[in-house]
Amino acid sequence: METTGPGKYKKGMEATQAPRALCPYPVGEEFFDEAFEADGAPRAHYARLIGELEHTDLHELELAAAGDLHSRGVAFQTATGDSRFRMDPVPRLFTAAEWDELAAGLAQRVRALNAFLEDAYGERRIVQAGVVPAHVIEEADGFEPGMRDVHVPHAAYAGMAGLDIVRGADGVLMVLEDNVRTPSGIAYMEAARDVLEERLHESAHEPKRSIAPIYDLLGEALRAAAPEGVDEPSVVLL
Repeated sequence: METTGPGKYKKGMEATQAPRALCPYPVGEEFFDEAFEADGAPRAHYARLIGELEHTDLHELELAAAGDLHSRGVAFQTATGDSRFRMDPVPRLFTAAEWDELAAGLAQRVRALNAFLEDAYGERRIVQAGVVPAHVIEEADGFEPGMRDVHVPHAAYAGMAGLDIVRGADGVLMVLEDNVRTPSGIAYMEAARDVLEERLHESAHEPKRSIAPIYDLLGEALRAAAPEGVDEPSVVLL
């Protein structure tokens, strides 16, 4: 793909105009572009956001959003200390239909992960069937021998999971990795969304799913993991 002038990209004999804030912005076929179609036109659910960004200095937006996050005490914790939490000032948008499909698939995956953990710490039918060798389970870094044959209510070994998602060149969403030991990210997501809603005024009016129920769902999952017979457990989240 070759440029034909500021903000223009030619594919075949056609030239398309990209928003000034996003120039230069080549739209190639070797990857899936979240915001633009192959001909350079904004995808329908991105049109309003792209229109706003056309009159936005993305560098200034990034600096302003970073300042907002810093003022709220948002930082990325590492083994060596806190570091700046980096956030893309251009939000990723999903249509309701794609989100529903993604949510259903992730829920199914977490159920499968819990079923595997229940079997790995229990009867190990997966080993007996020759699917997974016993040493693969027992030599895993996160394996806890003391949990063998311990009953876990509802088999909720991973009551909360953080699954990293990527999109392939064909546009299909895939799981990059499963984080089920110490998942994190809910607070980052909420802070990032609040900041961008304040900074991106026009696109903030687009209808969107609320993330408020996530804390109720987390509370339900933690309470459901209480021992049988305990109706009102004390829940502590470290």
